[in-house]
Amino acid sequence: MNEILSDTMDLKIIESKSQLISNYSYMVPPFLPIDPTNSRKTISLTRYIADSLKVMDTMFIKNQFIDNKKLNLNRLSDYGYKIFDYKTIVENKVPEDSIWKLVDSLNKGTENYSFLKISKPVFNENKSLAYIRLEQGSGGDSYILEKVDGKWTKKYHLAMWVE
Repeated sequence: MNEILSDTMDLKIIESKSQLISNYSYMVPPFLPIDPTNSRKTISLTRYIADSLKVMDTMFIKNQFIDNKKLNLNRLSDYGYKIFDYKTIVENKVPEDSIWKLVDSLNKGTENYSFLKISKPVFNENKSLAYIRLEQGSGGDSYILEKVDGKWTKKYHLAMWVE
């Protein structure tokens, strides 16, 4: 998993090293796509990711949501990125207006206005594909990454959203 983090520089997923990156990766699921077999319903996030990664067993995906607790976003500081200790803020139940005052002060002198949240990646069985989401402010992106010659590359930009 840390390979994905170290390759984010080459992927241009994180645009600037001055961007604040949350060390807390919880995110709500995105708006779900329409089921191609029935336009009146959506498919589940698990099914969506499984289909995107070409995984037949949705339990394989569900188990990653349960088991994938080892991603350490603080490691991005090893590559020169600025980490925003959002995990401590969440744990201490800091009021939202105080969070934004802190974010504004940390972003002073940059073009940044918020902080970036990165989801924990979900992999296919042979770990050659990964699903990952990024959220900043009121929007974000979903990607499928592919491991090519030992490096993660963007295979698909699945979705961009604004809430």
